[in-house]
Amino acid sequence: MASTPGAVDQSGPVLDTFLIRVVGGGLYGHVLFTGLTGTGFAFFVTQRAAAIPKRLLGAGLCIVAGVSAHVVWNSPWMDSILATTGGANPSVVQWVEYGTLKGMPFLILLGVLVMFATRSEESNYRAIVAGEPDPMMVTEDEIRSLRSLWARRSARSVAGRLRGPAGARLTGRLQAAQIEYAMVRSGADTLMAPALEAQRLKIRSIRAELAAVPFVPVPPTPAPYSQVLAQVPVAPPVSAQPAGPAVAAPAPVAETPAPSTAAWAALVTEPSGASSGWAPTHAVPAGGIAAWEVPDPARPPIAMLPERVELIVLAQAGAWAQVRGANGWTGWVDGRLLVQRR
Repeated sequence: MASTPGAVDQSGPVLDTFLIRVVGGGLYGHVLFTGLTGTGFAFFVTQRAAAIPKRLLGAGLCIVAGVSAHVVWNSPWMDSILATTGGANPSVVQWVEYGTLKGMPFLILLGVLVMFATRSEESNYRAIVAGEPDPMMVTEDEIRSLRSLWARRSARSVAGRLRGPAGARLTGRLQAAQIEYAMVRSGADTLMAPALEAQRLKIRSIRAELAAVPFVPVPPTPAPYSQVLAQVPVAPPVSAQPAGPAVAAPAPVAETPAPSTAAWAALVTEPSGASSGWAPTHAVPAGGIAAWEVPDPARPPIAMLPERVELIVLAQAGAWAQVRGANGWTGWVDGRLLVQRR
């Protein structure tokens, strides 16, 4: 389209204005002033356990900081940075330098306030959920992952690597439900309140969906578990023992190879009486099962147990089961997937 005769190209001034108001002063303008002032109001409203004078003092200091930031921003202080020769307009670089030097101290102050507020919120969350009878409503690691936006995002990223996009999405839903649980809990008169029971059911439902999402394929015998198993000798079947005089054992090698599925099978088919007191109650289902060091799906699994491995269930926490193998190794698995021995 042809330009209008006599019109002046305004693209340059528009771009300069964008760089000055958004890039140079965007973080140091009303967003900063409002952030400091809003932090004060939030401190007064949320810190109900503190005395009224302390709440008023904290809120007042934040509000004064917000007003002071606005006064400094509008004052002629440091205008010398914008000085030019011949009456020319200040350059974009001068405006960016001007805004940074004037607003950076207050921006750092806001960051410090947010950091302390984050720690305070974690303490408040712990106080609210204390005494919950079901340990799987929110685990210790999940509380730590709820402390900040970055921590929540990191937990979703880990879930995505383990279970794919569906795992990340369900972890996000679980985090939202756990935050909502704390809000409901703070207003409930009893732990058995109907609204609280409904929220527990919602969290259990999301956990069940998350547990049903298959894991991204992992190596069948990760190093930590292989090292533990390699330290336990597997006795060969009785029929395979050589007749005649005993033969000296071969000298140990520098490295022990990771045990194969056949080695696991030899351990599984070993007679129950071979280990005193060993009475397995369950077995690993077909296709194997992942195991964790602690009952926390946000952490990566430490092992992938091959199928048919016999286990003893030591304890249960919701859908989780702590199991022990014939070699003494222990870990946590999804107890609903185990095959019960008859």
